[in-house]
Amino acid sequence: MKKKEPEQKTLAYKILRYRIPKKELVREVLSSIAKEKTSFSSLAEMAKEVNARLKRLNRSYVVSTSRCRELSRDFFDVNATPGSRRSLKVVCPACGGSLGVIRNKTINGSEVTLSYMCKNCGYSSKEYLRVPARYRFSPKNNI
Repeated sequence: MKKKEPEQKTLAYKILRYRIPKKELVREVLSSIAKEKTSFSSLAEMAKEVNARLKRLNRSYVVSTSRCRELSRDFFDVNATPGSRRSLKVVCPACGGSLGVIRNKTINGSEVTLSYMCKNCGYSSKEYLRVPARYRFSPKNNI
């Protein structure tokens, strides 16, 4: 008879053991951070601080950057700074047709131009524009 080998837990199983904190808890942490911190120069920096505070409460708590950004709207003013831009073209370099604007809304409601697309041939100028590049979070005054 062959001995059964003990089941080994995979590395993915060990890595994926985390808990998602409730919305109220994350908002409470964001509120306390807004009272202490002057500003964050990036979303990653803010999410890192939120995760560090959540880990003090429970080692398995993790919050994503997108969830952190969404829940921070009540406590932080968000300023989006545009990335590097090259010259904006109004005529398609491939066929000479007019370029249509493709826009996206930022988290504070303003519109940002993402790229330009030709209505005739489908040329897209995505390679030239990188917007928005960085968010800056500063606490609101009414907290």
